[in-house]
Amino acid sequence: MILDIAKATGFIKEDQMNVEKRIVQLEKQTKMQRLGIFGLGITLVATLLLAMTAPQTTDLIASSLTILNNEGKPVISMNDEGLVLLDENSIARIAMGINPQDKSVGVAFMDNKSVPRIAIGTEESGAAGITLIAAGMREMMSGIVWPPKSSGTSEGPAAAQSSDDVFSRFTALAGDWEADAGEMGTIEITYRTIANGSSVVETMLSGNPSEMISVIHQDIDHLRLTHFCAVGNQPHLIATEIGENHVTFETDHVANHPDANSVYMGKATWTFIDEDHIQTQWWSFTNGEQDPPLVFDFERIQK
Repeated sequence: MILDIAKATGFIKEDQMNVEKRIVQLEKQTKMQRLGIFGLGITLVATLLLAMTAPQTTDLIASSLTILNNEGKPVISMNDEGLVLLDENSIARIAMGINPQDKSVGVAFMDNKSVPRIAIGTEESGAAGITLIAAGMREMMSGIVWPPKSSGTSEGPAAAQSSDDVFSRFTALAGDWEADAGEMGTIEITYRTIANGSSVVETMLSGNPSEMISVIHQDIDHLRLTHFCAVGNQPHLIATEIGENHVTFETDHVANHPDANSVYMGKATWTFIDEDHIQTQWWSFTNGEQDPPLVFDFERIQK
């Protein structure tokens, strides 16, 4: 009505009216789009919670789903254990999931390095709280980290040996080791225990400006690794697969890593061949993609 009166009295011109009408239409469209996105998020959360509380069946239609934005970047990643919402840099910011081991359920809100800052959850018994998830959220998120892991048959860290058994193998590595690294020449590493035997330190390129150390330690019933890398960041990894003679660590989070696309060491495997021979494999990640591994066959230096 106001626009009609203004037009009749000559206060505004017809083209101005069209512009104002278009602005009103765009505002309405924007509101509808925001409501649609919000509704989609609510639907996904409700679906996830229903799936967590519903009786388990043997029928599985799909093990994972990734939704991309118009730039082809992932914004939502789901599998049968949880859901992750990612920002424009493909960094996980909100994670919801269920721990398949103890059936606890949790929601975590993370910072720009995917480190949980606020977390809420429940135990199988029904107890709820923040401190519970603050202590165990990373384990709860083991099935919903980004990038999503391919499904397999591994039973996880408790499959073959306990963390005590594997940690004792690392302490037994104490001493000096060397490996022929081809064009890189001979590489020497040293293992030693610190902190009254509670941690094992691997030192590579000792005395060199690029000297790096990796610290392996137990965290109750888990095995953790922190790698102090020559590129300047510090990946924190957790054992995701423990076999009869090997252990694999994968990224939990990366400290001092503001650029999500920059390189970091995100996966490592130790294979224990015998008392005097081990093999290590290290995978770096660039632009979120896993690079080919660096493989070293180490032999103990006899003294």
